[in-house]
Amino acid sequence: MAGNNEPSKALLRRREVMDWLGLADHEMTNLIKDGILKPKYFSRNARAFFVKRDIEIHVLDMEEAPA
Repeated sequence: MAGNNEPSKALLRRREVMDWLGLADHEMTNLIKDGILKPKYFSRNARAFFVKRDIEIHVLDMEEAPA
């Protein structure tokens, strides 16, 4: 699932996460609805950011775990 174009910054926008992980829009939506990815908002009515470290822990480690 993870692409090889790993971002260098710690805070990512939704599209950057989708490009990095190679996800379609509906897959990203499902990860958010399921509570696997949690968007962060720094002020009211602000656009969401995702923390790179949270993604590495919750998505990439889950991918490496045996089924």
